[in-house]
Amino acid sequence: MPVVAALLVARAHHAERAVSKALSGTELAAAHWFILDFVASSPSSGMSEIAVGTGLPAPTLTRHMDRLVDRNFVYRVLDPADRRRVGLRLTERGEAFIDEHQSGVHEMLREVFGAADSWELEAVQRALAKG
Repeated sequence: MPVVAALLVARAHHAERAVSKALSGTELAAAHWFILDFVASSPSSGMSEIAVGTGLPAPTLTRHMDRLVDRNFVYRVLDPADRRRVGLRLTERGEAFIDEHQSGVHEMLREVFGAADSWELEAVQRALAKG
């Protein structure tokens, strides 16, 4: 297992650099992309779900989320059933940013994971999602 962990860390580092390269010249960093992508695929997710889904520590996530809210990429939504819970959704600007940069990000990630078949990547994604 230690070899698997080292390989995962190395690939994660390469993926983060690839996303950063795809977003160069924009006002957002790779961590912002991972947050936006997660919120896009899981609307109204709370901070704890986003932290688990992105692997970002809570204090770092809060700082990034504040920036995304301040720059109008996401907005907070109170849960009517539990007023302590705050969900997040993409704004039109956030959706437009993803639409504009998604193909570039995917192209850069294909360079990182290009040797893997799509079924292999899906299997890894399922395995990692099990936690």
